[in-house]
Amino acid sequence: DQNSCNTFLLTYRSQGTTRMSGVVKELQAQRKDGTVFPLTLTLTEAPIWGNRLFTVLLRDITEQKMVERRLAAQYAVAQVLAECTTIQEATPEILRAVCESLGWQLGILWQVDPDCQELRCVEVWRASPDRFSRFVALTQGMTFSKGVGLPGRTWGGGQPVWIPDAVQDKNFPRATMAAEEGLHAAFAFPIQLGSAIHGIMEFFSREIHEPDQALLHQILSVGSQIGQFMQRINTELTLREREEETRLILDTALDAVVTFNETEGILSWNSQAERMFGWSRQEILGQSLVATIIPAIYREGYLEGLQSYVRTGLSEILNHRVELSGLHRDGHEFPLEMAMTAVRAKGQFIFSGFFRDLTERRQTEEALRKSGEQLRQAQKMEAIGTLAGGIAHDFNNILSSIIGYTELAMAQSGRNSEVVPRLQEVLQAGYRAKKLVRQILTFSRQDDSGKKVLFLQSIVEEALNLLRASLPSTISLEADLQSNTLPVLADATQIHQVVMNLGANAEYAMRESGGKLMVKLDQVDVNEDHPLLNQGISVGAYIRLAVSDSGKGIAPNIQKRIFDPFFTTKGVGEGTGLGLSVIHGVVTSHGGTIQVESQKGGSTTFLIYLPCSTSVPSAGPSVSVMPASCFGHGRVMFVDDEISIARWGKDMLEALGYEVQVFTNAADAWKYLNRILTILMCWSLIKRCLG
Repeated sequence: DQNSCNTFLLTYRSQGTTRMSGVVKELQAQRKDGTVFPLTLTLTEAPIWGNRLFTVLLRDITEQKMVERRLAAQYAVAQVLAECTTIQEATPEILRAVCESLGWQLGILWQVDPDCQELRCVEVWRASPDRFSRFVALTQGMTFSKGVGLPGRTWGGGQPVWIPDAVQDKNFPRATMAAEEGLHAAFAFPIQLGSAIHGIMEFFSREIHEPDQALLHQILSVGSQIGQFMQRINTELTLREREEETRLILDTALDAVVTFNETEGILSWNSQAERMFGWSRQEILGQSLVATIIPAIYREGYLEGLQSYVRTGLSEILNHRVELSGLHRDGHEFPLEMAMTAVRAKGQFIFSGFFRDLTERRQTEEALRKSGEQLRQAQKMEAIGTLAGGIAHDFNNILSSIIGYTELAMAQSGRNSEVVPRLQEVLQAGYRAKKLVRQILTFSRQDDSGKKVLFLQSIVEEALNLLRASLPSTISLEADLQSNTLPVLADATQIHQVVMNLGANAEYAMRESGGKLMVKLDQVDVNEDHPLLNQGISVGAYIRLAVSDSGKGIAPNIQKRIFDPFFTTKGVGEGTGLGLSVIHGVVTSHGGTIQVESQKGGSTTFLIYLPCSTSVPSAGPSVSVMPASCFGHGRVMFVDDEISIARWGKDMLEALGYEVQVFTNAADAWKYLNRILTILMCWSLIKRCLG
């Protein structure tokens, strides 16, 4: 400023003009003690008696400048707090704003460490990165407890502290380094919220400054503003963390969670909703809930219910669980359960919908229903089988007497006797009745047929050869029989009967219109996820026999009864209603299961699964040689609890030349046996002799 004054005087003397006349100019002045202060200078000129008289007005503006700097610092801090979104972003800007506004050179932020109750340096601002490097390094390595140093005194007292010259201060541990770096005046203020102090801000100047109480008072409110800012940022961070936690909870929820407004605009959409409905969060937000996930048939009713609730506050489905259909993005509908809640916010209702996909539950319920039906069917078939078996056994004894006496009468009649043809009719009727009894016994699993390990291919081929010969020319037969399958433990005669019965049913279904009969034999593996596990079978390898026809199909209400004994859709005299019942009994007795796939007016397929065996197939059955003649002599004991059969046996054996002793009581027969015995003949031997 001295150089500027000298230049001004020289210029004015040489040119006689100046631009400073009447102009107010700010300058820096120096007092006698060496301190510098700001002032304004106003120069005026007046001619008096031919001479020039200059008048200079000087005004100390130290207080004015200090007020301006205080206001500038407060405004700069407020602007930083308004623009920054994080504490880490705000703190260096606050230090810079305060230093530049006050003309100070160094700002430091200390933070309270709650674990060890000490202050630690966390941020430093300086006009240039290389200034005061040694002092900054020393500061960053130090900690302060309450009452120690400028930061500790501020923390302990909870009020701003001013040091005119830190170099001369006795409670300033960094005084020596401050002197070396040329730092003198210092002040600090607490960052606090209520009574809690979160940190200390410390500032340094290269000059000596006397305490500015107005600045300290003003800067104290700045500390409170920074504390409130920190609280707001921490609150926002906590809210964001909670929002993120809520989002993660909703995204990991098993249900789809959707929020929407009164106009059905979707506001939120969790991950399960993405998987359930096929829409991503970015695609669905803002779209209409009704137009995207509600099937068209329900949309009008849904909109009416939503609008009614908005008008009246009444709803029949709100806060209740209801089942309806949902619409996937690809267009398919699926069952779901919905629960809806509503809250009022900012003058409108916000709805939250919780959706649960019921597809798996419905499938499980359907499987349980089918299992229940199968259990009831099995129990019914078992009860009917037990009843039919008991009746068939008694009826078989009656037939044995009828057939036996008829054969005996025919044998004792002459070939030309008029009664022989009539006896033959009686005998044929008895054989038909015997065959029917045989089917009933097979259905009731009370037959004595033996099972052996064998391959099904040859048995099915043999049955198809017989079946092919009986089919009309309008029906074609195709077979696909795998030869590399495992064997099964089965009764060959019964399996043969199963194939013939299924073929006969298929022929009847295609008799009028013709068609194709397809028979397929292959091997399948039933694993833990296979639907057949619900049919009562276990995991393992199975031989599958599929018999399909292109006939008229079976109506759903008929399918439930097709395995019932004596149930038939054929006309009178065309069937007994035991064919499929016998098949069901045979398959079940072999540890397998049978299924039907059909629809009215379409094809029908019967699927039979029989468990594979790991045993080696046995050799073919040995052929018994019938005795050349059953005639003989000797004493025979004939035992049967059925009186009519016992009488017939006595008559038949006596006709063959034997002396017969008949018993209907096992105890009496045993007593007789102990006394005298020539021949003991059982019913099975008599049956074999008669063929």
